[in-house]
This record gives sequence, C-alpha cells and structure tokens, in this order.
Amino acid sequence: MKLKWGLLCFLSVWLLLISGCTTKQEQAKMRYTEDGRIIVRVSMYNNSTYPQWRAYVEESCPDIFIKWENNRNSMANVLYQARHNDLADIIGIRRFETDTSAQLEPYLADLSQLELTHTFKQQYLEPFNKGAKQCWLPAPGVFDGLVANANLYARYGRELPRNWDSFLDSCAFWQSHQMDGFAMDCQEPWTPVQMIQGFGMEEYDRLPHGRVWLQSFANNTASSVDPALFSAIAEKLRVLKQRSILTQDDLNMNGAQKDLRLLARRAAIGRRTSDTFFAAAPTDHYVALPFFGRTEADNWLYTYPIFVLSVSQASQKDDLTRQAALKVLQVMLSERAQQLLNTNCEGLISYNKDIHLQLMSSMKFVQPLIEQQKYFIRLLNSNSFQASSLALRALIGQDADNQQFIKILNDNLFKVSPTKELGSSKLTASQFLDQDLCSASGSIIAQVLQEELGTSCALIDVREAPCAIYKGPLTNKDVESIVLPGKIYRGSLTGAQLTRLLGDCIWSATTFAPGNVEPLLEYPVLAGINARLQRDGTILQIKRADGQELETEKVYTLALSQNIYQALKNINEPLVQDFAAQEFNLRQCFTNWLKKNNSLPRPKIYFTYSDAGAVL
Repeated sequence: MKLKWGLLCFLSVWLLLISGCTTKQEQAKMRYTEDGRIIVRVSMYNNSTYPQWRAYVEESCPDIFIKWENNRNSMANVLYQARHNDLADIIGIRRFETDTSAQLEPYLADLSQLELTHTFKQQYLEPFNKGAKQCWLPAPGVFDGLVANANLYARYGRELPRNWDSFLDSCAFWQSHQMDGFAMDCQEPWTPVQMIQGFGMEEYDRLPHGRVWLQSFANNTASSVDPALFSAIAEKLRVLKQRSILTQDDLNMNGAQKDLRLLARRAAIGRRTSDTFFAAAPTDHYVALPFFGRTEADNWLYTYPIFVLSVSQASQKDDLTRQAALKVLQVMLSERAQQLLNTNCEGLISYNKDIHLQLMSSMKFVQPLIEQQKYFIRLLNSNSFQASSLALRALIGQDADNQQFIKILNDNLFKVSPTKELGSSKLTASQFLDQDLCSASGSIIAQVLQEELGTSCALIDVREAPCAIYKGPLTNKDVESIVLPGKIYRGSLTGAQLTRLLGDCIWSATTFAPGNVEPLLEYPVLAGINARLQRDGTILQIKRADGQELETEKVYTLALSQNIYQALKNINEPLVQDFAAQEFNLRQCFTNWLKKNNSLPRPKIYFTYSDAGAVL
C-alpha cells in the first residue's frame, strides 16, 4: 500500500513538473516570431507619431520584432495593465504623473546603472526617479510656451518683450490697437497648468521654500501647496487679470480658436509647442519667448519630454528578453534617434550631456536660455489638469483671493478617490483592432451605450476604449482605464443618412486637423448595426444586428460618443446638428450599466469585408 501511494505521489509530481515545463516552453515560444526573432512589446502614447523614428528603431534591431502598442497616453492604463500582468516590455508616456508613477515603481526595472543613463544631465533625471531607483529616461524636450507673431512686431516697429514689465507694456500696446496682446487656450486641460507653473517659475527660485516644495511634489510627498509660493503665483496671475491680459475669453478659448486668432493676426502672443511647426503658412513668422521674470536673468523656458521611457521588471526575468529590451531602449534614445525625433518641427531640447539638436530660427531668441540650461520640466500628478483649471477659473473669472485660490488647489490637487468594486467581467477583451478592424472592448462599450440610451444603434471611436477589459472584478479605478469620460449625444437619422454618417466616420480615420498628429478618429466601433465593406472602406451594405437591412426612409435613433460627434462637427457634417448632449457621460453610462447588471455583454463582430482578411 505504501509503495502504491509513493508511486502515485511520484507520478503526480512528475506530471506537474512536465506540465510546468510545457507551460514555460509555450510561454517562451510566444516570445518569438516564426522566423526566430525575439518579440519586444513597446507601448507608446499613440499609434501615429514619429514614423521615421520608429522605422529607425526597427532597422537598428533586425534581430528583434517590435510589437508597437498604444497606451493612449494614460499612466492609469499602464498601471491597470501592470496589475493584470500585461505590462509591455518598454513603456513610453508623454503625460507623466508623479503619483501614478509612484504606484508603478514596483513593476519597473531600475535603469540607474545603465551606461545610457549616465549620458543624461543629472538634474533632468531627478523628476523621473524614485529614491535611488531610476525608473524613467526622458526623450528630448518640447518647448511649450509663448510665441510672438514676428510679423506684427515688425510692422509696428516694436521690440520683443524681454522681461515681465516689457511684456505687460507690450500687451497694453496691442490692446490700444484693438488686438489681443496675449491669447491663451485655457479650455484645453494642459494650459491652466502651464499658466500656473510657467508664470511661477521665477518664484520657485526667489522664495526660500520654492525648490523644496517642488521637490516634494516631484517625489509625491507633498500633501498641500506651499502658501507663500502659491500666493506669489496668484498675485502674478492677478496682474494679468487686472490688466485684461488674461480674461474670461481666454478661459473659454480652445486650441483651434487660439490658432485662428494668431493666424488672423488678431493676437500678438499665444501658446505653441516646438514639436510641430509654429506657422501654418510660410508668410507667418513666430518667435519663441520665455516665461518672463522681473529681470531677463529671471526668465525660464517651460518644457517636458515628448515622452519618457521605462522598462518593465517582468522583461528582466530572462537574459534574452532583458538584453533585447535594453537594446531597443538604447536605440530609442540614441543621438541619431533624437535627431529623427527633431525633424519636422521647430526644435527639441536634448536632456543628454553631449547631444545638441538643431533649432529653427524661430527658437534663436530663447537659445541663450537653452545654453544656460534654464529650462523647467513640467510636473503633474493625476489631478493637476482639473485642479489647475478650477483654480485659474476661480481667480480670473470669479475674483478668488489668494486663500481661495490655494484652497481650490489643496482640495483638488491631492484628493484620492476611494476604490469600489462595481461588477465583474466574465472574459478578457482586447482594446486593439483585430485584422477586421474590430475592437472587442470597444464593442462591449458601444453595446452598453446603445442599451443605456435605448437607441437603435451606437457609434464610438476605438480610442474611447483605451485599455483592455480584464476578466474578474472591476472597480471604479479599472473603469477609469477602460472607458473615457467624454460626452454622449442622442439623435435620429433615416437609414440613408445613417449610411452617409458611417461613411463620414470611416473617412475621418484618415483625416487630420491642422497641426494634429492623430486623425480625427482612429476607427469607429458599432453596436446595433453591422457593416460590410470593401478593402478601401467603401460601405457595401449595412444591416441591423438582427440581420434585417436598414430601410432607406425609416428613422432610427442613434447614440454618438464625443469623439464621433466632434469629428463630424470638424468636417462640417450637418447631420449631427440636431443631436443633443446627454446629462451623463460615456464612463458614467458604463458605470451605471455595470452597477445594474454586475456583468458585461460579450463583444461582437461589426465589420465584415467583401474579401477575407481585409485591412485598410
């Protein structure tokens, strides 16, 4: 009996070992392409920027297959993936957050001992480390700041401002000529942060605890703003309000409206970034300006890396994957790679010791500050955009005093939302488009939208499904990664109009707004209807989900997401003019469904093609 029992135990252990080996072999096999190249997953902040740079990285690593992924520029998405053991080998993010990066730290490799890391200027590594652990390395920095319309200044014989007082005088001059001295797109979420940090940069050096507080914020240890520092910043911004330089008009202005003012020469100074061209036409000439201090020596440039890169801890578990990931990282931040990133723009600023990138003539006015390394790196946490917007609106639009300004920042900048379980998912659904241009997670979200609004069908942009839906419990924090919070719209169209609108959506996937690096839509996701297409995107047939064809004259109700609605507005599609915004947004819609049903619908295929495997 003992012998039989011992033999049984031996066989059980042996079977477990064999199955474990098989699993490891299968996992290892998944790491290689059919032609034997090791696969390195690279998650970038979008799908479409820097094609020359991407091509160079691939060409420089011929023995490696780089699988490009899109994290939608959300550190919350990256953290969500990390917690579900689905983190890419290399992560590139543009909107770097101090609090989310602290939570990500256990999932990231320490890059401090790399030879590559020692090529950086130390002060520009500090915002991206956690104690002695260097988690992130910065790609070249983008100048994000003020630009002056040089044509206007030349026409009126005016010199460019060089300090705070001459900036105020300049604005007063343009106001006397019925023009904006200063036009800011404060409706964009990042601009209020820039106004508060940019105009506050000299205060960080001037006040005793300025740099100390900044360091605490960068380290994610600050729990409130420094009263003296932010009172000084509020006073500086209040001068702009009192002199009608920063107004309610600026608070309500978006990027497109600001650009139109600059192009029409109705504004002398506005906001631009140097990773695109300042001028839309050869006749327009702009000059980059600093954020002004009391004297010229107090001026600073406001910058941030076009992206920062990290390497996952999981990629370090075996030598081959580790070496491949580090090789790709080395190429990504090499001098040649940075030069390619610097093409087709006004000019980037390298944070490396011995790399000097070419700048367009428009950057010459601020070149001395670059040479003196007087450029500040933007600091954000996950609440910065909203908190800064609320504080700036209160100060400029509601005459908030310094205490109120500081209280708004403290109440909003450091708040932590509690985590609550809302429901669960019975499956894992990828956010990526498959070979038929269908998204599993996008399909689930579109179905939820259709059901919640009680419409015949629904359309969202696949970018509004920014992350996978993982099997298991779903919390409110998970939902923040799974679905964007954009507005939703409801309206009615005939079958013929619905066909036309869907065609517009597909066309918008190849249409770019001026100055944008991403198309109006990545690709539409459908619920309640299915479309049969040609390879070029031409619609051959649309059917309802029950298989019935759309009737040309019959009226159907339709739900649209914000991205879809805005894309159609941008191409001046009149079909959406009668669509009405709903009280709740897409994320709230998803949350409501999950709370009520405690589960999610299964994804559906909504595109088919006239020939197999069609891809546009």
